[in-house]
Amino acid sequence: LDSEKPLSPEFLESARITAHRLSGSAGTYGYDGASRAAARLERRMLEAKGSPERQPPQAAEVRLALREIRRGLDL
Repeated sequence: LDSEKPLSPEFLESARITAHRLSGSAGTYGYDGASRAAARLERRMLEAKGSPERQPPQAAEVRLALREIRRGLDL
């Protein structure tokens, strides 16, 4: 993820779908922290998509969310 370039709508939608899947799968296997972090990322992307005044997440915000998900998996 390049911090200088805006994230494309296609990337954001793909990341939202992946976050949704991660949230469900992590929760199923008992990784509650990772599940909650992925759900927060998904909500953030949905909020930006559904509200023209909300800016979509930037690369740095997505990277931070991914680190939080990883910590929840104890990797």
